[in-house]
Amino acid sequence: MIKALRNNPPLILFLVFLALIAIVFRSLLFNFSTHLIDWRDYALVVWIINQNITHLIDLDFSNFFNTNAFYPHPFTLLFSDIF
Repeated sequence: MIKALRNNPPLILFLVFLALIAIVFRSLLFNFSTHLIDWRDYALVVWIINQNITHLIDLDFSNFFNTNAFYPHPFTLLFSDIF
């Protein structure tokens, strides 16, 4: 096993990366049921992230807070949770 690790530096880097991720997110790993978003809001969160990514990709910063939620009204993204 040790000989395989010496001959494969990308594997060592990947294992170090996984260890760092585990250290940084240790509170999430140990409290998985209480530290995640509420699953009833999952569709809303995905929709908000999708709207934000769409506006960022199109470089449409003037309409960043305009969504199709309450169409005639402007800045409807501000009616929801702000991330």
